[in-house]
Amino acid sequence: MEKQYLYLADVVSQLPEIPRDSVLSQSVLKEDRLDVTLFRFDAGQELREHTSAYPAIVQALEGEATMTVGKDKVLLKPGSYLYIAPGQPHALTCIMPFAMLITLVK
Repeated sequence: MEKQYLYLADVVSQLPEIPRDSVLSQSVLKEDRLDVTLFRFDAGQELREHTSAYPAIVQALEGEATMTVGKDKVLLKPGSYLYIAPGQPHALTCIMPFAMLITLVK
């Protein structure tokens, strides 16, 4: 990164429209201690339960999805913010087309 900042006026526009029954992802920023990825999901798409070795911050941008974190289920919608500790199992189910930004802090 040449500049010491990154500005995106509309981060969601960084990905094309979602093909039917698909998931798209694009790296927004990757540095030694930070990894920011934009995801777009079609309705009904899922991420099976998994864990991360790093703290994760989820920011919902479009649509709605449910995320199971441990034994809890939360609704993600535009403006939602979710912190997930390292090693915490989590899974995602999209209710409608959904976009989120995930930040991993290494």
